[in-house]
Amino acid sequence: MKVAKFGGTSMADENTFPLVLQKVLCEKDVAATVVSAGGKTKNYPKITDALIKARDDVAAGKSPEKSLSAICERLYLLKNAIRAKTDIEKELAIIGRELLKNSSPDFLLSRGEYLYSRLFAEYSGLKFIDAADVIKFYDDGRLNLEYSCFLLSETYKRYGKFVTGGFYGSKPDGTIKTFARGGGDMSGAIVARALGAETYLNFTDVNGISPFDPAETGKEKTIKEISYGEIRRLGEFGASVLFPDAAIPLIETGIKTEIRNTFSSVSGTVVKDDAPPVFCGAIKRGYKRIKIRKFGDGYSYLSELSGKNAPIILADGDHTEGIFLGDAPQDIPAERIEKEDGVSLLYMSDCKESEGAYFRMLSARLAVLSARKNGGYYAAFYDGRREDMVSVIKDFIY
Repeated sequence: MKVAKFGGTSMADENTFPLVLQKVLCEKDVAATVVSAGGKTKNYPKITDALIKARDDVAAGKSPEKSLSAICERLYLLKNAIRAKTDIEKELAIIGRELLKNSSPDFLLSRGEYLYSRLFAEYSGLKFIDAADVIKFYDDGRLNLEYSCFLLSETYKRYGKFVTGGFYGSKPDGTIKTFARGGGDMSGAIVARALGAETYLNFTDVNGISPFDPAETGKEKTIKEISYGEIRRLGEFGASVLFPDAAIPLIETGIKTEIRNTFSSVSGTVVKDDAPPVFCGAIKRGYKRIKIRKFGDGYSYLSELSGKNAPIILADGDHTEGIFLGDAPQDIPAERIEKEDGVSLLYMSDCKESEGAYFRMLSARLAVLSARKNGGYYAAFYDGRREDMVSVIKDFIY
């Protein structure tokens, strides 16, 4: 059994709907299909971005009808092209009323996935399931994974194959709750877990996961296999092929994820628990370098702040340095504090010791601070050395 999830580019318009349906049918054993809202096209922005703009336009005094006009046009073109009967006018009227009431932004943000999943269900002839009925959150906004899995399992037992929208669900009182942007991957992972799928197919517009961002290196290469733990670390540094939290429901379940390209027949990348180590990495901007002079417990103090926002803390004599993402603490007790902006942080997996040691030696020449931590290597460097650092990375990966 398989569960398939299709991203915004795959769901863009009447030209991509047949490709998506073909992928679903060719896989033969797809029990559930999870879809995103339509992505950016030549003539239109992403549906979710358009909904956000409509909300802002209404807040500025524009009528809901005018604010939603471009979305309405795009949806009618799609509806007519696929010969659907879904009442788009009625659905947009509901959205317009909610805009006037200044309702929860989550309801508005979810409407793209809701409408596109309804349209694709009608186009494919599969049962439509509103994600609000099967993806459940607690009152405080945390995902209720166990209850969601129960509802999804019962839904499949009752209806068989179905289509649902990604990115959203509902709280106990029925109000809509969304994941973070990109959370459609999370929805697909939850469905795969609930149905006990062997494979979670995640279709996007690239051939798989690259060892490093092709936009940085200018070169294409696809990793054949990678672990869930590694994909989460890459996601924390901005690698955007798979939403990093989407790995959580699938870790230690035996379910593998396959990253595929809707527009190609290449095999893509397999994500699984027991994948062999692979040399890969990512760079994230926006860090600050903080250096303090504090006798005694400077390292201990900064170490308490260590984590995603402060991945490197090093002590050297009576000096302690840290790399912080965003704003560093304002109340650091120290004799002297030095702060520098314009710092980027490189993360690289720490797999082959011989290659890793040589890479660390070369990159350390460019770094202001570096450390091995949690199975990886981190190097902070000034933004002005970014091109040099990427050049070192290209030499090793390609």
